[in-house]
Amino acid sequence: MSLARQLLEEFSKDNEAYQEFIRRISVGIAQDDKVRLLILDSVIKEVATKSDIDALRKEINDLEQRLRTATKSDIDALRKEMRDTEQGIKTELKSYVDVKFESVNKRIDEIREDMRTYFFGFLGGILATLIAIILTKVF
Repeated sequence: MSLARQLLEEFSKDNEAYQEFIRRISVGIAQDDKVRLLILDSVIKEVATKSDIDALRKEINDLEQRLRTATKSDIDALRKEMRDTEQGIKTELKSYVDVKFESVNKRIDEIREDMRTYFFGFLGGILATLIAIILTKVF
């Protein structure tokens, strides 16, 4: 068995030895300038700088502003479209109602004409009957 495997097996059995080993390695890393520089160099690639954060904030603010502008213009366009649609519906409804009223008025006029005809026919019949009665009584 290799020395590294023996060491790993020993650490898995003895937690205190493992902790002591970690402490000594940490102290060694902290004291060695080359190792610290190597660690910092590898970590620095993943760290965001203040200018990175500022650029990201500016980008987010710009995006937020564009979104607000787009949303406002979309709402305004929808309002205009709804007004136009409402006006179209009102015009169409008025036209429909006007046609229906005209049709009803025409039908009422026809009924009035029929009633006049029937009335005068009925009146003529009564007059004829009255004249016949009067003529039969007088002569």
